Amino acid sequence: MAREGGRPLSRTRVAAITAAAALAAGTVGIAVATAGTPAKASAAAQPQSPAHYQGPRLTMIPAQHDITVYGYPNRPNSKTVQVFMDPGIWLASLGSSFQLNVGRANYRSPVTLTQVINTPGGTRVTRALPASMLDHWNGVEGMIRLTVRYAGHIVTSHSLTFCPNSYDPERAIPDSPASSPYPLQGCAPFDPFPLGEVWGIAKGWAVDPSESFFGRPISLVPNRTYQVTESITPRYTNWFGVTPANASATVNVTVSLPPGFPPPPPPPSPTPTTTVSATATASSSPSALPTPTVTVSASLSASPAGVPASTFYRLPTRARTAARPAGPLPALPAVRTMKNPPADVLPDLVPLPAWGMNIAHTGSKKVVGHDYLDFAATVAVGGNSPLDVEAFRSNASPVMKAYQYFYKNGNVVGRAPAGTMGFDKAKGHNHWHFEQFAKYSLLSANKKVVVRSQKVGFCIAPTDAVNLLLHNAVWNPTFIGFGGQCGSTTALWVREMMPVGWGDTYEQFLAGQAFDITNLKNGTYYVAITANPEHVLKETTYRNDISLRKVIISGAKGHRHFVVPAYDGIDPEHR
Repeated sequence: MAREGGRPLSRTRVAAITAAAALAAGTVGIAVATAGTPAKASAAAQPQSPAHYQGPRLTMIPAQHDITVYGYPNRPNSKTVQVFMDPGIWLASLGSSFQLNVGRANYRSPVTLTQVINTPGGTRVTRALPASMLDHWNGVEGMIRLTVRYAGHIVTSHSLTFCPNSYDPERAIPDSPASSPYPLQGCAPFDPFPLGEVWGIAKGWAVDPSESFFGRPISLVPNRTYQVTESITPRYTNWFGVTPANASATVNVTVSLPPGFPPPPPPPSPTPTTTVSATATASSSPSALPTPTVTVSASLSASPAGVPASTFYRLPTRARTAARPAGPLPALPAVRTMKNPPADVLPDLVPLPAWGMNIAHTGSKKVVGHDYLDFAATVAVGGNSPLDVEAFRSNASPVMKAYQYFYKNGNVVGRAPAGTMGFDKAKGHNHWHFEQFAKYSLLSANKKVVVRSQKVGFCIAPTDAVNLLLHNAVWNPTFIGFGGQCGSTTALWVREMMPVGWGDTYEQFLAGQAFDITNLKNGTYYVAITANPEHVLKETTYRNDISLRKVIISGAKGHRHFVVPAYDGIDPEHR
């Protein structure tokens, strides 16, 4: 999704992530546990036969048995075409939800995989699964196999990593819940320092396992019909008690060349034209609406049998009373100001280590340029409450007074002054910024500031799932990204909010926001990310508000290089 300055956030680094991270202070880092209702102790990690398995009934369901897809030649006179294959086969979870929790206790701990099972008796059981099932944080490795056959022979076969968190889950049966509680943004994390993820398929819902495979084309021969099978592989049919009848589904797929440019659309068929006239006499009662008399004249190209085309129809109407409350609306309780709110209503802001570093050079052979160290910075929210900063206009002022709101059990219990918000008219912004959220600095080897980023304004919003295993974490925020939440120039009120378990990432690549290292000596430096630098926001603790990431700079001006050592074994970077 786009962030400040209009550049999209890249996900190309996600596939290389091999571990996740706990957040530094323990309020965002937790021992891996089931979110929500307490669960019984984990069952022994072993495969289970369908007869003994108490979990959901996983079933492969084809949407259609026969489909036609278009293939596109990848070169002139090619005998094959490239097909982006999605046969429309769904994996449904029947009987109960299919849920996997993925997490780690801290940076140095191994990633664990836990199945959460809601048994028919109403209890919740956690079951440890082998971590070798994980394709890092991208999903369950090799759980699905897609096989294409022609005339009984295998043409191609692909092992798929399965991500239960589909971007487009669908209801599989009529009595399924109206909505799915599970995250919709996929499995692969955006930043390299996640702590906990929840993957799942709701009871009676289904997801498309080919969703992640659709971008990889397959070479096939046009005008042939292939048999495409998606199946749950034997390792997972054993672990999840899947019967052979439910483990696979096959669709006949006919490959066709795309048609030529479509002909112009036919002229629209004659449609009724209407003229409406209305007369109204106002009621003597001010609380009633006028009573209209409506006459409609319809001109039909083909009239219904026995009805002349010029027939006038009088629509029945009746007077209606304007909706209004029966009495005065009750006043909402006043939100009290809290100077020292208790910890159980506070969030905890924790900056992750800087990541996504790069060195950019401006200038040319004729113009002396600058070297900039680009980086990404993520500030996550843990603790006991979302971060909710709201600002209000007063006396047409160009600056809004901001307040932090505190929650308990989902209800607002108080607020406190939290600085100001100002409107940023710069290109790529054009919204209100909260100016006390974070700051970025480049430190020398002895931890002294050598360069400060000029990034001072923030539109706070969730962009990254960091730890969805926290007790108060929200799996599906109302929105992801800052679009529409930071107000226009005419706004009276702005609300910037980030739920527990999520982080807000900014990529610093603009001049002034990235670090100008043109005149810095080669050597060791630290990128410092400071959350809540002025302590304007109330938190459970301020002790974890700074993260440091080591970076070693080398090379001549205009040709600088860098090495970022792994942070506790996570995310080494270099160029």
